[in-house]
Amino acid sequence: MSEQKKITKEFFDGIAEEYYNRYHTMKSSRECLDIILDWLGEVQPIEGNILDLGCGPGYFADMLTGAGHNIVAVDISSEMIEFARANSKNLVYYFEDDVETFDTEKEEFNGFFDVTIAKGLFEYLEEDEKLLRNIHRMLKKGGYLIATFRHAGFTHGDPNYVDPHPMKRRVHDPEELVMIARDIGLQQVDDVKYYHYHNGLDVPEAASAFVEL
Repeated sequence: MSEQKKITKEFFDGIAEEYYNRYHTMKSSRECLDIILDWLGEVQPIEGNILDLGCGPGYFADMLTGAGHNIVAVDISSEMIEFARANSKNLVYYFEDDVETFDTEKEEFNGFFDVTIAKGLFEYLEEDEKLLRNIHRMLKKGGYLIATFRHAGFTHGDPNYVDPHPMKRRVHDPEELVMIARDIGLQQVDDVKYYHYHNGLDVPEAASAFVEL
């Protein structure tokens, strides 16, 4: 495990319950979930197999299961997964694992998922291609990836901007991410930008949907 992953794991291990309690009351989280749910309703209106990568304490995974989907949820934080298992009201299959290498040994989920969701995940990784290739492998033909990322052009547009988040987080040029996804075999089909309010600061982020070709 890389040093960055160790730091990320330790950070989220220490805030699982607090994160869950704050998550569903934050305006930004609600806005983002609404965007994802709208897309999900378009691409997977009936029961489907959904992979939630970087699931955290399981709030969204549990919500999706309650809506009739079959959910596999993965997070590197043992405390997040433990909290999710203890508090989920519905049947969710939780795995404590590295999202970049999840299922790469057994390959039980090759071409299995209708939709993969990666909300608030890419900014904590050191690079994107490894995760995108793993997602590509697990998606069905015609399956979708719905991902959020921090938009470099807006987040760092102000030279005086200071990220209030205690963890180091990456930002993305949407076009670069789209190019990597296309090279792997994912085609961008939709995108939307929205404002993420964090500690009183306006931090624009972006969300994109890709389809497995």
